[in-house]
Amino acid sequence: MSFAQDVKKEIANIKVDDQYLKAELYGFLKLKSELVIRKRQLVCEVKTNMLAIVRRISTIIKQLYKLNVEVIEKQRTNLDYRNIYVVTISDKCKEILTDLKIIDEEYNYIDDINEELSPDAVIRGFFLAKGSINDPKSSRYHFEISCNTIYESTYLIKQFNNFGIFSKQAQRRGSFIVYIK
Repeated sequence: MSFAQDVKKEIANIKVDDQYLKAELYGFLKLKSELVIRKRQLVCEVKTNMLAIVRRISTIIKQLYKLNVEVIEKQRTNLDYRNIYVVTISDKCKEILTDLKIIDEEYNYIDDINEELSPDAVIRGFFLAKGSINDPKSSRYHFEISCNTIYESTYLIKQFNNFGIFSKQAQRRGSFIVYIK
């Protein structure tokens, strides 16, 4: 297991209050979820290769929204042999996403970041979704989060500045990367 996966596993086991769980779920779904229409119903899917993250997302949704999610394990065909887990939220998907302010009542995606939520918990969700960190024992210490939109990366930079952490932004393959060296 890589250092980044170890860190994510540790973060996925942190015990926090419901308000922080909601912010973490928001951050995770904002960066990592795919919205699809299946059988004329909005469905939210999240794909990850870490079982700890699957457990975390499932637990948060069950605790906050009293729903069970569907989890499917898929075999990967490439050489790394790690399985992919697909977490599917089908029941009350629209209600969850509107409650988190990811979409509005007319199913429109909300670009802006929900500023009402705890920034440190949102960043935790962002990191679990699309973050990476090198082992500090290596000669090149590096932390990054890959964002889908400029709104997300601008939010991250602003929050890091509020914490007194200097970060930079770069564009890579259609993503906005916020990184700290």
